[in-house]
Amino acid sequence: MERLQAPVALEEQSERSGEADLLIGITSPVSFEKLYAASRAAFQGLASGTPSLRWVVAYPQESERPAENGAMQQEMPGLRFLPYVPSPEEPAVVASLATHASLAAVESIARSAGVKVCVIASHDLTAMDSSAIQSLANPIFGNQWDLCMPIYATGPLDDLLNKGILYPMTRALYGKRIRFPLAPDFGVSAEMLGTLAEGGATSRFAGQSTLVWPSVESVRIEGRVRQTYLGVRHEAQNEGLDLSTVLGGVLGSLFDEMDRNASIWQRIRGSQEVATTVSRAVKVNGGDTVDVRPLIDSFELGARNLQEVWSLILPPITLLELKRITRLAPDQFRIPDALWVRIVYDFALAHHLRNLSRSHVLGALTPLYLGWVASYVLELGDARSSVVESRLESLAQAYEAGKPYLLSRWRWPDRFNP
Repeated sequence: MERLQAPVALEEQSERSGEADLLIGITSPVSFEKLYAASRAAFQGLASGTPSLRWVVAYPQESERPAENGAMQQEMPGLRFLPYVPSPEEPAVVASLATHASLAAVESIARSAGVKVCVIASHDLTAMDSSAIQSLANPIFGNQWDLCMPIYATGPLDDLLNKGILYPMTRALYGKRIRFPLAPDFGVSAEMLGTLAEGGATSRFAGQSTLVWPSVESVRIEGRVRQTYLGVRHEAQNEGLDLSTVLGGVLGSLFDEMDRNASIWQRIRGSQEVATTVSRAVKVNGGDTVDVRPLIDSFELGARNLQEVWSLILPPITLLELKRITRLAPDQFRIPDALWVRIVYDFALAHHLRNLSRSHVLGALTPLYLGWVASYVLELGDARSSVVESRLESLAQAYEAGKPYLLSRWRWPDRFNP
């Protein structure tokens, strides 16, 4: 395995600043036993090539704190575990995603330990792997980059919220082709980590700590960002949450960021590639098949029951197109890209204008999103990865092509009066 770059560079210095070279931050509750086992394996994997490696693992302390283990320190003196008290604010809707409050706690530990490079990892510990940590941390060492975002291996029918809205929309808004703008794992400099932690001060509301969008923040502060492929797959961990709740939490956060950064994204045109670490492709199975009939049924139910709400959000021509789609046979069901993009942009505008309760706005988007999923599945099915990539690129270009529509409606909303 290639050596972690940090200690190689640091060993050439007369002194090494700080108490550790690297901090691993876990932002959601996790079993300490599992955390210790995963950290130990990852640390040993990297320390075998770099014996002087020093880590700090920051994690939220649960009510039952594990007893101090002297043997732990003797076995691996370069590995330390530092708990922090979780914020009393409500946790994120999606547990694996970092909030400003959780990052503030991790950043405080990084600052006190003098750490310059940090890796934020999901509480499922899938990325607590020597290879993944190395991939996320190495670009940050040497002050080369401020942020390293992952590119996960996904099947054609995986991660559809990211494929259908998050990636193409943030790409169109902020001009950077960051494939997973809301990833649970990323590498970050200590300086930028502080910026991420502070970002919630203006967007926090109702006692709830908002989600952190590292990719968006990197554009706002003109940070240096790159991507790296990770052989990591996160399973969905939203048990007990309905889709509307997840959509409301994630898209509500995305739309909040649009409000906060309107002066930035309105000036951006087109998009640019982001420097990406090349690695061997990770093969992913096609995954389970999806029965689209319930998705179409939900879409049609929404079309019958939500007309009044949709008419306050969507222009008449969009409503007519949706009515036409409800008449299609199931195997012919399709939502064209241009229509889907206008729908998403119109909901973002409704969220911004607050003419309706934001919870009602986000809830009314759910059946439309399920309709898009059905359309996507019917179109691609078990297509090869190259076909999927081409399809996603077409959708992303549609978001970029539709941005003038968003700009005109955002700046002059009174021109359309439903």
